Amino acid sequence: MSTIADENWQKLSVWSVLHFLASFLKKLVNNLIAAIPLIYGLLRLDDLSLSIFLVVLLIGLVITYASLQYVCFSYRLTNNNIMVRSGVLFKKQVNLGFERIQNVSLEHPFYFRPLELVTVKIDSAGSSGDEVYLSALDAQQAQSIHNQIEAAKLALGPVSDEISESSSICDNSRRFLIHRELSDLVLHGLTNNRAWIVLGVIGALYGQFADRLDDFIGGLGIDVSGFLNDQTIIVMVLLFFSALFFGVLIVATLSVLGSIISYYNYELYCTDDSFTVNRGLLTRREIHLRKSRIQNVYLRQDWLDRVLGRVNLIFEQLSHKPEGLGDVKLLVPTVTTAEALWLTREAMPLADIESLTFTSISKRYFYRNAVLWGLLYLLLAIILLAAGLEERAIWVAVAVVIFYLLHTGLLYRSWKCEGIAIDANTVVVRKGVFGIDYLVIPAHKLQRARCTQSPMMKRHGLASLQLTVASRSVKVPFLANALVQQVIDYTLYQTESSNRSWM
Repeated sequence: MSTIADENWQKLSVWSVLHFLASFLKKLVNNLIAAIPLIYGLLRLDDLSLSIFLVVLLIGLVITYASLQYVCFSYRLTNNNIMVRSGVLFKKQVNLGFERIQNVSLEHPFYFRPLELVTVKIDSAGSSGDEVYLSALDAQQAQSIHNQIEAAKLALGPVSDEISESSSICDNSRRFLIHRELSDLVLHGLTNNRAWIVLGVIGALYGQFADRLDDFIGGLGIDVSGFLNDQTIIVMVLLFFSALFFGVLIVATLSVLGSIISYYNYELYCTDDSFTVNRGLLTRREIHLRKSRIQNVYLRQDWLDRVLGRVNLIFEQLSHKPEGLGDVKLLVPTVTTAEALWLTREAMPLADIESLTFTSISKRYFYRNAVLWGLLYLLLAIILLAAGLEERAIWVAVAVVIFYLLHTGLLYRSWKCEGIAIDANTVVVRKGVFGIDYLVIPAHKLQRARCTQSPMMKRHGLASLQLTVASRSVKVPFLANALVQQVIDYTLYQTESSNRSWM
């Protein structure tokens, strides 16, 4: 087992080959569309033995590459950093100083569980390429590395208020906050439907294999085209809604399964200075997040969340990574508004959102968007008529007007929901259409507050306010210019006078 002072390079367990295999397969799935031509080419081969040989060859190459990654991987811990050497064709060395480490998380992938092995994920505040995975460690060694890194970070001294104001993250006196039941995860899957991406991939696959699928169905003696041609309009409408129903059912099922796999047995704990999450069905993850690293809190609500009185609470921290990559966000799925506010107050002071006085944006913003979209819809109608639909001019006009009115209603709803409020030392931005989202930003975390004006806005005393923290940027348009200057002055005062680190 390694220690902080150990200068020797260490090798991972040979079982880490499973981790490198899983990482390769994950990249393959994420780039599935790019692999479609290869899959299609293999299926088009008439020689079955050649197809089997190529598949076996590809599997062998993947296993060989994963084995070489294991051979080329080594790491060591020093008093100040962790160093990792990796790369098969292109050698790479990452020197990650402890002061740059943002999270140290423990993962229990399903393929390591029978072996009781753990993967340590070390996430920096830099680029996505600075992630470090130490896989196939025994639980005691993994916990020791976690504790060693945290202890070394504390030994570096109070570089920010995250250390001086709180106890160590290694402190075992953590408090249980919340648990998500299976019913909560089902609601999360239904209200946060992201399975349309899967259907898009299926659609792309169908485009590649449509001919073979049609030949297969025809071989079963089923004439789909003939069946559809023989049906009445009423039956066709019923078939359409039946297909739509089953499509929605498939999407909802996939989304619920994804929610359960990701957040099964979700448990949130906290100490004075950090949050800890345990979650996952196939891969059990233990994620740590320092409260002082939190840049903003996001209360996200879709339309079904609003009907059910639920929100998704997201703690966002410093990130230079692409959206969705890595554990740069801590999500508490499908909680009530009261629970969301209670959990938010564990990280920062916040009054009841319902009691805040929000300043709405100017109605001129709605008028401008309505006029611009009106011109676009008018252009669309002209193009449709020029394309040869003059005989159906009335129906084209009716359809365009209906869609424009519906779109205008959504624009009006969006205008009504958008606003900004200041509470104590936090700025709260409200947005939404059907559901209402709240973005809570501590004033001392702001890195930039920017005022922008067009000549027309300046004429009417309006300006747009853009607030930027290390995790995201948000824009509130068409506010009174005096209010924008007031918010900028207030946030600058909080940043300079509080003497608190944005990190």
